[in-house]
Parts: sequence; C-alpha cells; structure tokens
Amino acid sequence: MSGLAGMTIERMENHDGQIKAVIIRQLACDPRIDTSKIYVRVRDGVVVLSGSVSTYPIQLAMHKSVWIIPGVKAIKDYTIVGNGKNNAKIPDDAALQRHIQSTLSRRNIFGFEKVKVEVHGGWVVLSGWVTSYWQKSWLEIFSSEVAGVRGVINLLSIKISKSVPDKEILEIIMPMVQGYQRLDEAASFDVQVNRGTVQISGVIGCLSVYQKIRKAIFLAPGVIGFDEHVRVVE
Repeated sequence: MSGLAGMTIERMENHDGQIKAVIIRQLACDPRIDTSKIYVRVRDGVVVLSGSVSTYPIQLAMHKSVWIIPGVKAIKDYTIVGNGKNNAKIPDDAALQRHIQSTLSRRNIFGFEKVKVEVHGGWVVLSGWVTSYWQKSWLEIFSSEVAGVRGVINLLSIKISKSVPDKEILEIIMPMVQGYQRLDEAASFDVQVNRGTVQISGVIGCLSVYQKIRKAIFLAPGVIGFDEHVRVVE
C-alpha cells in the first residue's frame, strides 16, 4: 500500500512540476511581468505566488495568465504590489482620487454621482451606491487599472428601482449560460439565485468562455450579487 501511495505522490509532484514550468513560461511571455521577482510553487494543482509586481493591473494580468493553464485548481497570491524605481512617476493619493472622481463625473449618465472615492496609500475605497451589479463590477475594474493603484476595496451597495424575482432572473440568465456552456465541453455548472444573488459552482475548461458567462450574469436585470465557486479542469 505504501508503495502505491508513494507512486501517487510522485505522479502528483511530477504533474505539479509540469504546471509550474508552464506558468513560468506563460509569465515570461508578458513583458510587463519581471519574472525574476516572482516565485511560483505548485502543490496538487494549487498555485502559490509570492514576490512583487510593480502595479495592481499587472497583478490581475498575472492571475488571468495563471488561471488559463490546464491543471490549475486555485491560486494563493502573496505577491506585493510595489512601485519600485518608478516611484517619482506614480501619482499620490490625492491625484489618484481626482483622476478617478473626475472620470466618474464625466460618466454621470450612468448614475455614478452617488459613488464616493477615497484613496489611502494607493488603495482605492469605493463607497456609496449604484443601480446595478455591472456598475459595481465596472467601477472596481476601472479603478484597478489606473496607474498607481495598489488595490481596490469595493464597499458599494446596489439599489435597484424595481426588484426582480429570483425565478425571473434565473429564466433570463440560464439560456445564456447554457449557450456558452455548449462552447466548452468540460463545463458543468450549477446556477441558483437567492434574493438577487447569483450563485454559480462547478468546473470549466475554457476561461474565456466562463468570462462571457460572468459578463452575461452581471448585465442581467435584478442581479445585486455574485457568488462563484468555479475551478478550471483539463
């Protein structure tokens, strides 16, 4: 029995080593990522990242690069976002706040005037409220991509003018989910809606397909939350 167990562990270690090698090659293809400052460990498909990156958007890009690799089950990220040698060129907190706030003011057609933006040590704190989940999601993505931002804390609440029953939300999103699912043979989802929060769990084989599913859910009327438990399989 111990011999069989030893063989199983050896195979797992070999598989983890292959995943690690692919991750390192994938990250090396992105000119924004300095791989000499990134350390990668893989154990049973769980990827542990440590080291440092220069900006928060690069950290997000690194996540996306790792997620699309077959065999990756989860990511534990301990990387630190630091400005490095470009410190003088990075805007201070006040400048970051003005930039984000002024951009939102120009987009007041979407109702972003109820959003409050604070910046502390490069971390953007979003508070107030919006009228849909896609607005909440968009604001976080937009803020994260501003040069100098080290992270985003999204405290936005959602106030919808008319509530949509859970059953109706499910009827809206399921045809889209099933349509995208047919494009990914490895995909298997369980989708539920609880008080406006869409809960999705299962497995996927193609990250790009799943991202389209997420976008379809975000845009669905009545959605006020999103809870996902999805992993990538080969």
